[in-house]
Amino acid sequence: MIYCIDYAKNPDLVSGLRTFIKENYISHGYVGFSEDFDSYNDPYSTYFFSTSAEGEVLAVLRLIYKSKSNLLPFEWGFIDGEEKRYGHLGRDVADLNSFIFTRTLDSRKASRCLFGYAAKHMLERGVKKAFGMYDVSNSVIRSIYEKYGAIDSPIYNRQIYFPGYGRMVENKFYVSFWQVIELSFSVLKSLTLLANPIK
Repeated sequence: MIYCIDYAKNPDLVSGLRTFIKENYISHGYVGFSEDFDSYNDPYSTYFFSTSAEGEVLAVLRLIYKSKSNLLPFEWGFIDGEEKRYGHLGRDVADLNSFIFTRTLDSRKASRCLFGYAAKHMLERGVKKAFGMYDVSNSVIRSIYEKYGAIDSPIYNRQIYFPGYGRMVENKFYVSFWQVIELSFSVLKSLTLLANPIK
């Protein structure tokens, strides 16, 4: 099943999804997760998630819409080698955030549908372009985003980082570097074809 919810009407369910996302990142060695940072965009977010017949969460995708009152996640990151951050003034954009899936076949099918439904939702809201980020050390996530038509942003092309957020490798902390990606309007339109029931 595919579900679409927001925080205002489903705070407890969103809290559970946030825990699912956090635990997934922790299991991959990430440290520095901030509850305050993660919840900052709740008023501007829509969550898509899929469950198995038994109710187990298979995949999650969070959309964050830009407004005059908030910053998208990549706007908080510092540009590598500079004491600056990116800023995006337009409001007809959204951010694909907290894309998590398990390693089962059903989960991969579910993630494909989530992208389709998310694309439909964005177009219905007047979004002209979607952004996102991937950890440059994670080739799997990069390949999945590329599969769905994402490209490295030609405008926000410098890698960014978040102080204090990274991975532990052999008991040593390494800050994670992130690449900003874009999905164009035409790509979003093509992704709507994926919004079909899981078979």
